[in-house]
Amino acid sequence: MAKLHRHAWIACCLLLGCPASSGGTGTSASPSPSPSPSPSPSPTPSPSTSPTPRPASELGSISPFATLAYPVANAALVRTTSRVYLFGGTTDWSTATDSIQVATVAADGSPGTFERAGHLATPATGAQATIIGDQVYVLGGSTTDLQTHVERLIQTAPINPDGTIGTFTTLGQTMMIDRAHFGLVNTGKYLYVLGGFPFMATVESAEIKPDGTLGDFQLLSSTTLPVPLGMFSTATVGKTVYVLGGQTVDFVKDEIISDKKVYFSRIGDDGKLGAFRDFGMSLTAPRSRGMVAVFPSTLYLFGGSGPDSTVQVAMDRSTIDPTGTTIGSFDYRNRSAATLTVPTEGASSYLGTDFVYVLGGHQPGPNRVIDDVMQGARVAR
Repeated sequence: MAKLHRHAWIACCLLLGCPASSGGTGTSASPSPSPSPSPSPSPTPSPSTSPTPRPASELGSISPFATLAYPVANAALVRTTSRVYLFGGTTDWSTATDSIQVATVAADGSPGTFERAGHLATPATGAQATIIGDQVYVLGGSTTDLQTHVERLIQTAPINPDGTIGTFTTLGQTMMIDRAHFGLVNTGKYLYVLGGFPFMATVESAEIKPDGTLGDFQLLSSTTLPVPLGMFSTATVGKTVYVLGGQTVDFVKDEIISDKKVYFSRIGDDGKLGAFRDFGMSLTAPRSRGMVAVFPSTLYLFGGSGPDSTVQVAMDRSTIDPTGTTIGSFDYRNRSAATLTVPTEGASSYLGTDFVYVLGGHQPGPNRVIDDVMQGARVAR
């Protein structure tokens, strides 16, 4: 726990570091296909202890693969049909950047050489990004010094037929609340923003219209996080959205508390999220600013930092049951082949056909923002 003054807790929290797209976190929010039907109402999923595994879901060794065009952490990531983009973030762990970098993606999802590729309309770190139709949206983030300049703005750019992205502009519409380092969930019919900084439990959503445009955001009274939460990671497994770890705050004691709980919400047939509830199981230890990889039968949460701000190489791993919706208990993997090569937090990540790629991030030490690209092999059990 960290003690902080009641009027300065936001600044202190952000100086400790912020999630990528995760977390946030925590990860980037990629467009999701329309969910397949499931019974309604859905019962509370129970942690699965010994489901039958499915093939090609284990994460093998992780090793250095390439370098970025420049070091960056807390960047928002999207992958188009032909390219992977990193938007904004921080290059020095203290100020936001508006820079963009891009690499061409091969048929197997592996990135080529990263190059600089223009600028956002406004600097943003701890923002989230998603693709809707032929537009990319970058939402929220901190725009200057990572302390108090949190925004509700939405930036957008067209996606060209060849997968390149055009010039960013700022939309006239915004989110309802200023947010950075929050969760973003695209159900295919609605776009949801979850929690974030300054610490909050609120959730808002916007309809994705049939023509691919984004409707106005609305605050939801029936769908909130159980506690104010930021720096968490999100994972969509089938029709269930999981919120993993992060940090919360005790406003009475003025303390930041690292969380290891797992919360969940079901995606209805109409694309709407239900209420978030405690999943009844936890990570092996508190973890924030971690990166997520979801394979067909296994969910990994790797890197990030623990309750004492120690940056990690280890992973939490959970088996996904044969229905592809419910995760089981987490186990801890440390210093084995399937751990990060160096302790890393605030990176971005995405899945290729046979590998997971971890891009940039922050390592222990003052302003240690890195340009590493790590590759983890996806192998059968």
